[in-house]
Amino acid sequence: MIFNRKGLGAWVFSLVILLPLIMNLPVAQAVDSRNLDYQAVLYSPFDLVDQAGDPSQIHLTDIRINQHRDSGASLSGLIFEATATSSRLIVQANVYYHIEKNDQPVVWAKKKVEFFPSQSVVFSCYVGVDGLGHLPPGVTIKYHWVITDLAGNTLVSPEQSHCISDGNNWKSLSDGKVTIWYYDSSEKLARALLKACQDGFKRIKKDLGIELQYAVDLYVYPSNGALRQAYNLSQTWAGAVALPDYSKVLIGCQEIEIEWGKLTVVHELTHLATRQMSRNAYTRVPTWLNEGISVYAEGPLSSERQTLINRAKWSKTLYSAEALCSPFPSVDSRARLAYAQSYSMVEFLIKKGGSKKLQSLLATVATGVPFDEALEQIYKFNLEEMSQKWFRSIGAPQGGGLALHPTYYIAGAVLVSFTVSLIYLIVLRQKQKSAIAITKESKEV
Repeated sequence: MIFNRKGLGAWVFSLVILLPLIMNLPVAQAVDSRNLDYQAVLYSPFDLVDQAGDPSQIHLTDIRINQHRDSGASLSGLIFEATATSSRLIVQANVYYHIEKNDQPVVWAKKKVEFFPSQSVVFSCYVGVDGLGHLPPGVTIKYHWVITDLAGNTLVSPEQSHCISDGNNWKSLSDGKVTIWYYDSSEKLARALLKACQDGFKRIKKDLGIELQYAVDLYVYPSNGALRQAYNLSQTWAGAVALPDYSKVLIGCQEIEIEWGKLTVVHELTHLATRQMSRNAYTRVPTWLNEGISVYAEGPLSSERQTLINRAKWSKTLYSAEALCSPFPSVDSRARLAYAQSYSMVEFLIKKGGSKKLQSLLATVATGVPFDEALEQIYKFNLEEMSQKWFRSIGAPQGGGLALHPTYYIAGAVLVSFTVSLIYLIVLRQKQKSAIAITKESKEV
């Protein structure tokens, strides 16, 4: 019998795969020498319930699996590992995982594991930022394995959980619904920030009727640089970030910045309270209302912020309310105006209906009603009308009709740059033509 190279390769590969089945021998030894933890049960594929539920019928098998978490798991990624053995070839393995979020439906993500079929397999599967997102410390990830053998039998492992860590030795202080975590910072700073949280929430509950619905965590990094290194912040001016989906706040603060830190933790934790009171799967409050409530929680508007509003008012560069529904601009000066203006608009709403109407607005949004409809339902004016009313209330010229959307500034800057570049090229071209003409005249002479 004559084989070509391809035919011979296929014959040898088939022999390598089928011989262990005939001889009942393992193809390869497990490279993980740790003892196996438990005897697993084998589920028929027809008994799987959403890849995570308990099947109605099970039968015992000799498949065994040892699961463990990787000690190197961090904010930037997680390694899932497992060791499995079976009398049949293991041919497929997937890890299913989901990140726990507040009041969010459970959605399992799937990661397929590549390996060579064997009766003894060590699985290793890395999921990075692209699959997890940038996660804060303390977030829980739940996962399980789904492993299939050559006969089509499928094993669903028991669900396990892992708490994300950034490798720091965190200490904690708690009071009521707030827990402060800190490392390389003094306990004095942590206690001062905790006291600021207590006082701030008493004030916003009295003035705005806003309070935390469930527990939150505040992580204090020893500096802004340490925070930025641990967590990806796009705004260069941001010293803290609120993560309502996880009920967590991250802040970089030193002892010399304690007064700034007190205001900031109240601001950021108020974001969590606002989100908790207006939470639903379909609608969120606009950025200006979310930020305005948090700035209002810090206390009276500072003279610096009031000056920003006054200057923008007379230069006709105030934002419309519609523009401030989007993320704030990244340019520092424009961002500070956006925060100041948001405070003023929230103050306008409070003057119109007090804290009761503001609570009703958040509660209505929580039922899934679009914000503009909720605003009209509670205050009897929509967002555009509110914007004009606010402009008139502060005495802005022409009712603020010349207010610009942040995108317009970017477009304006691009247009100015293009125009300047075009003029420069025209002038440069004219100079070149003049030089060429002079050169020709010199040659003729």
